[in-house]
Amino acid sequence: MLWLTSNQLTQIPTQLSSFSQLTQLDLSNNSFPVISSGSFIFKAPVDYLYLESDSISGIDPDAFQGDFSRGQIYLRSNSLVRFEEAVFRPLLEQMVVTSGGGLVNLESNPVNCGDCHLAWLIRDNPNLLNAVEAATCSDGTPFSSLSPSIFSTCP
Repeated sequence: MLWLTSNQLTQIPTQLSSFSQLTQLDLSNNSFPVISSGSFIFKAPVDYLYLESDSISGIDPDAFQGDFSRGQIYLRSNSLVRFEEAVFRPLLEQMVVTSGGGLVNLESNPVNCGDCHLAWLIRDNPNLLNAVEAATCSDGTPFSSLSPSIFSTCP
């Protein structure tokens, strides 16, 4: 376990990948506007990753690497306006396929649901919604209440 909450960090420490037994990490209440590819490379199965209130507005593909099948990723109270397939589909598939209890919590993020970026989830992979917790659109509509038909014209 490693708790680095409220340390005024502005970059994710690169040394994290050297902790071979790290299963729980809390980096909440810091400031990471963008999470870059390779920021979180876990060698042990992840239990908890807390990234709450970190001013996150973007996450690059491959930012999360390792076994997240039972991992609980808390992204509460950030500034995410998109829930990108390249970032989250690999994680959600691990969580759902293994039934390991993993989840991604998106509570209090202003996700824009008015374009096609959620078609991959709502229309094409609704089974993955079981691993998405407290996700709502910026207008307050829960992801689980979005109709696949609103994405019928999306590629």
